[in-house]
Parts: sequence; structure tokens; C-alpha cells
Amino acid sequence: MTHLLINTIVAGTSFIEGWAKIQDSTIDQIEIWIDGSHQGNATYGLPRPDVGGDYGYQWAWDTTTYPNGIHTIQVKAVAANGESAFLPQNGETTIQIDVQNHDITPPVTSIKLDGQAGNDNWYVTPVEITLTATDDLAGVQGINYRIDGGTWQIYQAPLTLVDEGITNFEFRSIDQAGNVEPTQQRQIKIDTRSPLVDTWTDQADYTRIEPFIVRYTVSDPEPGSGLDTVVAAFEEQTVVADQTVDLFWADLGSYTLEVTTGDYAGWTTTDQASFNLIATLDSLLGTVDHLCELGDIDNKGVCKALSQRLEHALQKRDAEQLQIAANTLNVFVKQVKTQAGKHISDRGARILLMDAQYVIEHLN
Repeated sequence: MTHLLINTIVAGTSFIEGWAKIQDSTIDQIEIWIDGSHQGNATYGLPRPDVGGDYGYQWAWDTTTYPNGIHTIQVKAVAANGESAFLPQNGETTIQIDVQNHDITPPVTSIKLDGQAGNDNWYVTPVEITLTATDDLAGVQGINYRIDGGTWQIYQAPLTLVDEGITNFEFRSIDQAGNVEPTQQRQIKIDTRSPLVDTWTDQADYTRIEPFIVRYTVSDPEPGSGLDTVVAAFEEQTVVADQTVDLFWADLGSYTLEVTTGDYAGWTTTDQASFNLIATLDSLLGTVDHLCELGDIDNKGVCKALSQRLEHALQKRDAEQLQIAANTLNVFVKQVKTQAGKHISDRGARILLMDAQYVIEHLN
């Protein structure tokens, strides 16, 4: 036999209770079935003087964990010999009970963000936002959202956020009982654009007596994640903007400045600028003067002789007597070779011979 409160409308905690006994065996357990599913076992063996023994059972039913509405209750007695039967109440083994709890619990909303993830919680593509709400009692009435403190909007389907930068996204739900969920907030960060790099040189050709100044600018489109790293390299040497690089001892040829910048979202951009290191009669004369200043040519007489030889070559070039200018430079080369390792350091002789050969080949 099963007994519930006479009123078939229940709320909160209700007790399913009654008594059960069986001929020629003992009760092993009393099972409680709700809506066709085994929910647990009642306490059995409670005193029931009205039926002459400890045949009573009781099970506390927390109805707040079930949705409001009609539910079916069944109580099954299982005997030690394996036999079982659903216990009747007023001749019925299935009882219908109407659960009507007062809903004071707000719904709960979950958010799903779909987009390509970058670094530091940034997305590098637009983000699709999906909101889902659940309510165990009254049911969900609707979901609302707003962007950056704007007007609340009714959520109807997934939406795509394309705004660059940081967006404050708020959302909440309301159930059929009027319970409003506390507002939730997500910070959604989107950066779909790479940083900008502009690298250049002040001129296409340099000589070794001219300073090379590192030139570049970097920026990140706004709004964006902002610049995180900037790496500028000149021939495997780390440099910074507006730095002066000494080319005096460098080999003639092509050189490249490469700048790579990255933003916090993970985007990177690289730009390059190249120039040629060349020699001229004027730069060769200036190189001799600088070597004398450095002490790499340690004899004033040698300094003067080399300078005079180059000045003579300059005069012949300006007079368009190019063959005489070339012959004069060949004599200059012999002078350098003669003094190399003596009054001209090896490194000084190396660049003088390199530059003189270049000038002879390009004399016009």
C-alpha cells in the first residue's frame, strides 16, 4: 500500500510512505519509481502497529528537482525470494501527482564563442556567438544581450561579431516565472589585421665613409591588440630605428635591413630595404684620410703620398682623361701593396685594395 498527502498537488519535499508484507518470505527492498524510472529505495522496517509489525516504509521526495506538472509514482516491493510487485493504493499501482513548486530560481545562460584563436585570448577572425539558456522549473522565456553597454537586444539566433578591438558583451535570460538571471559579461577581443612595417634607406648607394642610418616605422591598426615585438636586423646585427651603423670596414656589395613586428594577437609582418655599398674616387680619398686618423696608416709620408696619388687621379677623371686616371690608380694599388703589413695595417690595406679595384672597374 502506498500513501501520499491527500492533496495531489505537492511542492517542496513530500513523503512517499506505506506498508508492505509478503506471505512465506520477507521484503528485501522497496523501490521508488517516478515517471517510469527507478529513483531510489525507501527505508523499510518502520513500526506500523496498525498492521501488527515493522512493515512500514518511507522515502523523502524532493520535488524541486523535478519540473512542474504531472508525474507518475510507483512503489515496487522486492522479496528476498526474488518475487516483486508494484504496491497498490486504492486499487491503483500507478498514482499521478501534480508538482507545483514556486519557481524563484533564475535560468542559467551559457555562451559559446567560435572563431580562430590567436595569442593572449585574442581572436584573429570574426567571432560567432551562440547563447543557450536552461531553466528546470518554469522554463525559459527569452535571452537578451547587449554590446558595449548599448540597448538590450532579443537573442534569436547565433550572431557574428566583427568589431575590431575589445568588445564588452553582456547577456542574461528570464524564465516564465519572471526570474531574471544576473547579467553575465564576456570580453571578446578581435584583431584580424596584421601590424604595419615601412622600411627604407635614405639612398640606394653608400660608400664606407658615409653613415648608414636605420630607417623604419611600425604600427598596429587601431583598434587592435597593439604591438608586442619589433625586431630589426642588419646583417645579423640587431639594430633600432635611427641608429647609425658604421660601414667603414664592411665589404663592398649589397646589404639588407629587415624588420619584423608582431602584435599581441599573433600577427607578424616583415619588410626589407636594401642598398649597395660602393666605392668612388672621392670615397677612396676619404678612406685614406680616415685610416690615417685611426692609425691604420701610421706614417705621415705614406698618408701624403697616397692622398696625392688619388688627387692626381681625380684631376685626370674630371678632365675626362680616364686612362691616365686608371693608370694612376694602378700605381696607387702598388703603393698600398708595398706598404701593407708595414705602415698600413692588414685590414686597412684590404679595404683600400678592394675599393681601388672597384673604382678602376667602374671608372667612367
